[in-house]
Amino acid sequence: MKKAKRILVFAILAAMLLSLCGCGMFRTHVAKAAIKMSKLESLHADIEMQIGMGISLLGQDVNADATVTGGADIQRDPERVYVNLMAEVAGFEQNLLFYGVGRDDGADVYSSADSGESWTKDSIENDDSSKSSKADGKSVFLLLSDSAASFKEYGKEKVNGSDAIRYNGKITSDELRQALELANAKQALEESLDVELDDDVFEDLGDVPVSIWIDVKSGMIVRVEMDMSDVMQGLVPVLVDKAMEKTDIGIGVNTKVYDVTLSVTLSEFDAVQVTKPMTLNIG
Repeated sequence: MKKAKRILVFAILAAMLLSLCGCGMFRTHVAKAAIKMSKLESLHADIEMQIGMGISLLGQDVNADATVTGGADIQRDPERVYVNLMAEVAGFEQNLLFYGVGRDDGADVYSSADSGESWTKDSIENDDSSKSSKADGKSVFLLLSDSAASFKEYGKEKVNGSDAIRYNGKITSDELRQALELANAKQALEESLDVELDDDVFEDLGDVPVSIWIDVKSGMIVRVEMDMSDVMQGLVPVLVDKAMEKTDIGIGVNTKVYDVTLSVTLSEFDAVQVTKPMTLNIG
């Protein structure tokens, strides 16, 4: 599960990286924004993910639409993150909490699926595989920087009550495939789902439309939106089929993804202090 979450985080970062390397006036604006944001000590992110999906099991169609909303507070020194999400799937709600604390050799992540009544600890170590993935970061950045010519200015809109310039572009299917391969996404999915995926699992997934907003006054990136519908329409059914094969229960499950959108709005720059949740009993 934790590695699946890493893939989602990578997808968000990939869209931002792609947007940070355009040409002309766009490149000038985002270059300045990148410099400013690289110096931030903390920030808040509001997250909204909409998933339209259906599942057919034994001839019965089930609505599996899902909405994930919430916020994340991120602090650099000391390294801490707190995420509070509300997930609604087919009318059922669940509050998901995550609290992470960095250390020299990795991080400790505490998670709760019952609004903080109980917590589970998961330790992430800086092993060889994670070091390899980090080493690929420069390659991912160079790959995505070559594709930013698609981004064009769309207009001025209000974000967080302030004027921001919107740019629209896309990550092409081939660029996405290369980025996922560089990020070791196939290995992460295999370990998370305990399955073996085909080498061409990321082929022809489709393009990812991306929008990015830059605040006129502060010059900060304040919102990123992605439409991952085409990607998930191709990838989710494959992952479900592989997982069902692993169970070997002989029940046919057909999964259909209609649309998947992700929006991340950034605010409270250098104004966030992450503290331990009150219900988490650790030193």
